[in-house]
Amino acid sequence: MPKKNLYIHVILICMSVLLVSCATSMDPPGDREILASMENALVEIVTRSKPAIVGIFVRGEEGDSSGDRVGSGFIFRHEGYILTNHHVVHDARSITATLLDGSQLAADLVGTDQNTDVAVLKIARDAPFPTIPLADSSRVRVGQLAIAIGNPFGLDYTVTTGVVSGKGRSILRGFSF
Repeated sequence: MPKKNLYIHVILICMSVLLVSCATSMDPPGDREILASMENALVEIVTRSKPAIVGIFVRGEEGDSSGDRVGSGFIFRHEGYILTNHHVVHDARSITATLLDGSQLAADLVGTDQNTDVAVLKIARDAPFPTIPLADSSRVRVGQLAIAIGNPFGLDYTVTTGVVSGKGRSILRGFSF
């Protein structure tokens, strides 16, 4: 092999080793970068979801303001279907949903299930509503991150995070709200 070709091969090998060593010595993302990325994703999810979150106000029995309740829900269909909790809307005389823009709409109870503490409401207006789509619950795994956005105790648009702690649970019989 001529000397000129040998030098070219040696240079190419050295460059290859240098490139490989540079590529493998790059620092992986640090804790701050990972945390910032997670925070940005969380803020984006909350921002996109917020218009579909509703406050729920329930009037209880006639003349008994102690039966009044507040809660949260989210619109999951453009036609105005809201998912909320049974314990918020059971035995309601009237239900009002408050949208992000402050407008208040009368809500009709479509259905409820005490065992799973789920209820569906329906509100109406001419324009379609913003929505949060329902997920495929069969794909949810225990330990996955979860985000809760709502109006607990009437506090507008509160956000908290946690993990899915279990699946397929229902409220125990004999437990009442």
